[in-house]
Amino acid sequence: MSTKMREMSDEKQGSTARANFKKLSYTWKQSEDELIMVFDQEGLTPNQKDLDISFGDQYVLIKFPDGKQTWSLIFAKNIDRENTKVQWKKKKLHITMKKKCPQIWSSLERVLKKLQSEPSSEDISEAKKTDLSSVSSTEVMTSGQASGDTPSPDQMSTSEATGDDSGQGDTQTSDEYCVDKDKEEEPVYQLEHVKNSFLEKDDTMTVQIYVKEVKKDTVEVNMTDQTFSVKFSTMNPQFLNLHKDTTSDTIFNWEVKLKHEIVPEKCRYKLFPSVLEITLSKVVSRRWCALEAPQRKGKGQSIQSAVEHHTSLEKTALIGAFKIMYWLAKEEIPHTTHFASLLDLAKNLGCDYLNLLQKGESVNYTSQRIMPEILHSISLQISTPIIDAIQQSTYYSLLVDETTDVSVLKQLTVMARYFNQDLELKTSFLTLIDVPDGKADTLVAALKQFMTENQLPAHSFIGLGSDGAAVMVGKKTGVATQLKADLNSELINIHCIAHMLALAAAQASNNIPYLQKFKSILGQLFYYYQNSAVRMSGLKQLEHILGDPAIKLKEVGDSRWLSHETAVRAVSQCLPSLITSLECEASERHDATAAGLATFVKSPSFVCTLAMLGDVLPHLNRLSKLFQKTSVDFTLVDPLVSSTQMTLLRLLEYPAENMTNLPTRFEQLEEYGVKGSETDITSFKERIYHQYINNLVENLHQRFPDTNILDALSVFDPELIDKEDPSLHEWLQHQKLKTLSDHFTSVGSFEMVKTEFHSLRQLIAVNMKDHSLRDAMLKVIQMGDMYPALAKYCMIALVLPVSTADCERSFSTMARIKSVLRNLLSQRVLNQLMCISIEGPSSSDFNFPSCVSAFGQIRKRKLTTD
Repeated sequence: MSTKMREMSDEKQGSTARANFKKLSYTWKQSEDELIMVFDQEGLTPNQKDLDISFGDQYVLIKFPDGKQTWSLIFAKNIDRENTKVQWKKKKLHITMKKKCPQIWSSLERVLKKLQSEPSSEDISEAKKTDLSSVSSTEVMTSGQASGDTPSPDQMSTSEATGDDSGQGDTQTSDEYCVDKDKEEEPVYQLEHVKNSFLEKDDTMTVQIYVKEVKKDTVEVNMTDQTFSVKFSTMNPQFLNLHKDTTSDTIFNWEVKLKHEIVPEKCRYKLFPSVLEITLSKVVSRRWCALEAPQRKGKGQSIQSAVEHHTSLEKTALIGAFKIMYWLAKEEIPHTTHFASLLDLAKNLGCDYLNLLQKGESVNYTSQRIMPEILHSISLQISTPIIDAIQQSTYYSLLVDETTDVSVLKQLTVMARYFNQDLELKTSFLTLIDVPDGKADTLVAALKQFMTENQLPAHSFIGLGSDGAAVMVGKKTGVATQLKADLNSELINIHCIAHMLALAAAQASNNIPYLQKFKSILGQLFYYYQNSAVRMSGLKQLEHILGDPAIKLKEVGDSRWLSHETAVRAVSQCLPSLITSLECEASERHDATAAGLATFVKSPSFVCTLAMLGDVLPHLNRLSKLFQKTSVDFTLVDPLVSSTQMTLLRLLEYPAENMTNLPTRFEQLEEYGVKGSETDITSFKERIYHQYINNLVENLHQRFPDTNILDALSVFDPELIDKEDPSLHEWLQHQKLKTLSDHFTSVGSFEMVKTEFHSLRQLIAVNMKDHSLRDAMLKVIQMGDMYPALAKYCMIALVLPVSTADCERSFSTMARIKSVLRNLLSQRVLNQLMCISIEGPSSSDFNFPSCVSAFGQIRKRKLTTD
């Protein structure tokens, strides 16, 4: 033999189901291409040479001379029936057989792997295919049959299933499921593919099937030598939506023909909340590098089913490509350089169906040419429902702002605030427009062109939100003024409240010289350390030595809404280390800048200013964060601003923690050269503290005036309607309704509005007395059939864009996507990537099959998309 034989002592005793059976014992050994069985003399008759031995593709049959006894064995694999040899050596019977396929067998006999004691119909069918009547192993039958006859299938007995090669008993485990042959089978949905991955070792292959919410009692895993199948039901809606006409009661079945053979008895599976993990035991320890065997057309497979299977795999491959592209865009990762490599990684992980994306040189769905088309289809799937919802919304507002990108191009971002079909208030990104300059005429032309191209109705365009720049709100030629004149005379221009708050806080110090100097010193401190690694390292070491927190100094600027508080807090927390560091720089390196900064930060006024801003700025910071929320509307502006004003005025009489603890703070800093007293504190309050807080309150009042329209919309506020007598303030209510009807003439006449309100106010007083203004308006909108005019007023109030913080967030997204390394991105691709990043749902919620179908409708494809 060409290779060393592997010998396996297999003292088979056979089945003992019948008392008259004699037993034959044998040993067997094998190489990759040959099999030898050696029978002992015991059990053989004296005229043993007259035995009739015949072979089939998968069995050996021995007939004894008396004609009444036979012995047979079904092999685990096929043998070459034409290439066998029978020899007698030293009174022992030697049978040598060539294997059909050269490989090492895990066992000699075929294992009938069932829990029931009788063979199933599948086993009997397999036995018939081998032309072998008896499936008993290692038995001599004396059942009184006619000479030369073989038992019928009904007379067959089964050898016990063995778990190893040594002939031990049944090792069936709880992980294995069998279906009762008498039980009526349920309809099964055959899966062509299910999301999976595998982890390979030399002797095992672990397959992970990703399906959530699987019903544990429906899981059934069946194994053969080179296949496995998985049956299950799931309650996961995303999985069910991917498969037409399926429910949580549907039984799904996924069958896999493996690349190489396994040992079914040693395979196991475990069910986790979102993964079904199957561990396959290999027959031969070697790397497969793929889970499934190459697809071949079976003998009984029709041409139609083969075509359907192939086209299904083609669409699955396209869906896989779309998922990879979507993930890259959603994570803001460069797609042109990572798409192909990520596809290759997926193929290496076992997604062999992705190979269908490329067919020779003529068909390549991974090329640079196809990527823009995939990206376009995905972004269109996201943006189209948004545009449709705006077109159908009774009213909508646009939020606009401008910036300059990394390529020094002027960009105008456009977002919309609207109600969808479910009357849910939404704010969505629409587009980024490349404009040649920031002039009002240019911006107006760009907005009008965008609205025309997307068929956005001008009569529903009710609000325009901006940062309040002169080009936007100018009374003569501003963007809002021109749009109001050209598109809709009822248009309301809103200055972003977050910008107004930032300006109010910054300008409160304009007429206080010391605070202007203080702001300048904060900036100098930041750049003094930011521009020198040596100074920064020295400051960090001093913070560690003195026990100060390791704080990095922050830059402060008027346009950055939250920078003032963080900059002040950072300096205050590391002030001892900062003073020591500046003095060291001044004495050791004779740095005049450090000396000047050290003198300023050690002054009592600097310490007092840090304390004052530490008490005041958190309130402004909190208000700014509330104004930056997407859900904020005008109904919250007045209560929040009024509450902040009251809090600031209270600080005049009752200073907060930092100002109260100033004497203790001076004592702590005395060893660092800071000398302060009660006199210094009193002088600071008179010169700076009271004036700064009064300026803040006044600026807030001036920046947030009560405009006629916004004030008139408060007519729906339940707090302004008397519970006992709703008509108590009827004159004021009529004045507000008159203001609304005069401005929004398309909604209805004053008399119509007044009639509706007389009925509504009683309802508000009784049923909405505990509601906020926003909640009351939402209730009125839901009752639009009863109060059509008032419902429109409420919709107008809620779609008005009081903040453009969403525009600022879109600029941050643009900066991440169009970076220095991607500065050549086209405007079209940039818009598509921003649409996916900002508006795209999670990958599990995106409808990829629908997107692929739309992709196929753009032009004729060479891969199946339906």
